[in-house]
Amino acid sequence: MQAQTLLAVCQGSVVGMVTTNVMPVLHRPTAVGRLSVLIVAEQERGKGIGKALVEAAENMLRKRGCKLVEVTSNFRLEEAHAFYKHLGYEASSIRFKRSL
Repeated sequence: MQAQTLLAVCQGSVVGMVTTNVMPVLHRPTAVGRLSVLIVAEQERGKGIGKALVEAAENMLRKRGCKLVEVTSNFRLEEAHAFYKHLGYEASSIRFKRSL
């Protein structure tokens, strides 16, 4: 996995960030991009910063050969789900986990 981080800076302060990973997978013809962290400072939300970070991350992943971008989100983060749906993302699977 190759990770990269993009920051949103406003007046010298970091107000948001997104991290991406490129994952080669056997079941797809090209690598899959993943948004692994997306956060915008609470007081800065609703100003387009999250959308700009996602668009920049998608462009970066596209340049790195990804044809698909995915993001995971906890069931309880309903505002995040609405945000991703607004950007054109769709729910496509359920993720299972197990602590070791």
